[in-house]
Amino acid sequence: MASTLPIITSRNLWKLSPLQKPVQSWVETLSQVEDKKVGFVDLHPRIFSVPPRLDILAKNTYWQQQYRKIDYRWVPTRAEMPGRNKKPWQQKGLGKARHGSRLAPQWMNGGVAHGPRGPKSYFFMEGIYQRIAGLTTALTVKFHQNDLHIVDSLDIPTENFQYMEQLINERFWGPSVLFVDE
Repeated sequence: MASTLPIITSRNLWKLSPLQKPVQSWVETLSQVEDKKVGFVDLHPRIFSVPPRLDILAKNTYWQQQYRKIDYRWVPTRAEMPGRNKKPWQQKGLGKARHGSRLAPQWMNGGVAHGPRGPKSYFFMEGIYQRIAGLTTALTVKFHQNDLHIVDSLDIPTENFQYMEQLINERFWGPSVLFVDE
């Protein structure tokens, strides 16, 4: 009995060493709700079979959280406080400590010294090789945990959004799904 599955094995993988074997994955279809396997596809081992580095993954996660963070906190200094910059009492003769202004930081309701000064960006760029290593680690982990699904085409038979919800629930793809096209 001949198999009706078209097995997709001939792909030209870029810079594949003769010592490396490609990783194979199932190809699924979105044309029906049931999980139907259409064939196989070869994946590059340098992307989908690298040793997992959790330290690089953590660095990339930290970078993605920090590079778009902006701190908007701002407090006024003594120069920006409302009111007069008048000397509270004379310099000598009263036996009190000398002061120049009630807007100084040591006074109650005075300005703040060395406080946060407005919009501060935490932007920095992680190295390109660190970012690539983090992406390949994430793809490898997702692939080996069976959370990465490759489909033959992103064409769906209907425009109804409930079809996609039903498809995601039927195949147990989880609460978050990302579809990537070439």
